[in-house]
Amino acid sequence: MLSKTAFRITVGLAVVILVPILAVIGLGAYGQSLGGISTGVGRQGAELTVLPASGRPGSTLRVEGTGWPPRSEIRLDFTRASRDGTAAGPPIRFGGILSSRSGMFASEVVLPTTLPLPPGSQLRITATAIEVRDRGIQATAPFEVEGFDNELIIETADPVTRARIGGVDVEILDRFRTLVARGQTGSDGAARFVGLSPSSGYSATVQAEGREIFRSAAFSIPETGTITVSAELPEAPREQFFIGARVYAEDSAIELIGIDTASELPVAERIELELWARSDQESTDGAPDMTVFFNTRETLAGIFSVPGVSTEEILSDLPLAVSALQVARPVGTTNLVYQPAEGRYLGRHPETGELIVSMNDGLQVGIALIDPVSGIQKWAAVVEGRYIGPYLSSDSGKAVIFGRSQGTIVEIDLTDASVTQSDLPAIQAPMFVARDYQGDWMAFSVPTGGLYRIKAGAAVEVVAVLPELRNRRVAIEPDPVGPSLFVLSPREGLAYVVDGESGETLAIIPTESRIDQALFSSDGGRVFLASRQDRLIYVFTWPGLQRLDSVSMPE
Repeated sequence: MLSKTAFRITVGLAVVILVPILAVIGLGAYGQSLGGISTGVGRQGAELTVLPASGRPGSTLRVEGTGWPPRSEIRLDFTRASRDGTAAGPPIRFGGILSSRSGMFASEVVLPTTLPLPPGSQLRITATAIEVRDRGIQATAPFEVEGFDNELIIETADPVTRARIGGVDVEILDRFRTLVARGQTGSDGAARFVGLSPSSGYSATVQAEGREIFRSAAFSIPETGTITVSAELPEAPREQFFIGARVYAEDSAIELIGIDTASELPVAERIELELWARSDQESTDGAPDMTVFFNTRETLAGIFSVPGVSTEEILSDLPLAVSALQVARPVGTTNLVYQPAEGRYLGRHPETGELIVSMNDGLQVGIALIDPVSGIQKWAAVVEGRYIGPYLSSDSGKAVIFGRSQGTIVEIDLTDASVTQSDLPAIQAPMFVARDYQGDWMAFSVPTGGLYRIKAGAAVEVVAVLPELRNRRVAIEPDPVGPSLFVLSPREGLAYVVDGESGETLAIIPTESRIDQALFSSDGGRVFLASRQDRLIYVFTWPGLQRLDSVSMPE
């Protein structure tokens, strides 16, 4: 008995279901159609035949079976096949039929025109007897996806010299921003893609180191013919956002890990460091504790080691910072003093140009001013107590710290080392702080979920209350030129965008990672949300907050 079974998956549903089984696509020759008949034999002699054995999306396939249990319901599925022929994703049901009394069936189905698979992709078409007594009877036949007779050409050039640019990464996305093809431009500055499924809403993303990223407007690909998209890639100023660093103690070097903000490509920059001072001491278990401080460019970088942790390669929390878990007691005037402690480079003194370095061991906070040439330091102040910080004031004339267990703000004058302490009774500690675009301090109270502004004279204003973030560890990242700010909740992988003046929650952005840092591009058009733990950076438009990309950092 012959029956026709219509393909019931809608266009939208087909794409949504198939997205998870997409793999990275390599370009090259797609091969010829297999043609003919594809056959698979299962248990108890059940046989499945698919003809033809290859075809384009939108073509009609005939699926036949013999040797199946009589009057049994047969389910038809397809999956994407890996290179070794095994299934590379979950089965997608596309039909069903009842076998005849003689154990035969035949059905005609249509391959979806929106099938997001490149030419040359292999499918597995499977028939399964689903009656309880017949479970386990299954047969699978291979099928190859043929391409359409079309070609997409992406041409890249410098907008000033008009020179073609080779070796540029090109990605083709469909209207759901699913990757459908990837390639590189050749010496002629062109990348070519053939046989893509005809549809509208395609877009191209072109990335080259040292050049601005290009994202095309939407375009359509026909069944036959050639379409050309021109991409201009102007040179971009060097602007990189680093989220971490590998530190190599023996080589006196540090490798910064981050993203080029213009091209949105990952970068790993190795910097040779100039040794300043080194001190060794024996720990209680006999293992050497080493602390080495370096001067690199205009900032400090620190290398540390801890008993039981390899010193060959250590991932530092922040790049271009002093990080020390074990710091030797002072020898002369060349070593920082607290043990154990965490040190950070804060900036330069506005008048003397000396480097401002802080040390905070949880029980006291110290500020050191260090000569950038010799490495000789002098202490400006030491404050006893549990504090958050220090931070620099907007004019870099003061170091500011906040009480960890009480609502206080302490300001240390970096010229005369005088200390001023003020109470913040309206804010319950502990809290997290950052400075907004006007130079005011923004504070988040952990117990209350309150967001506050601290103005001159320690005056406190309530900006907003985020009850869902009560008792959460957060990070505050303000827009450097506007009132908006991000309140990042790493544990939940959420970013709250809050208007720092009205207190309105403008957006809540979910991510798949524990985001703990945000950075705005210098042109103000994008914001980058980073996860140091997962080594991921998410790219969004600003202020539109349209997600553009996610970039994985090198291991």
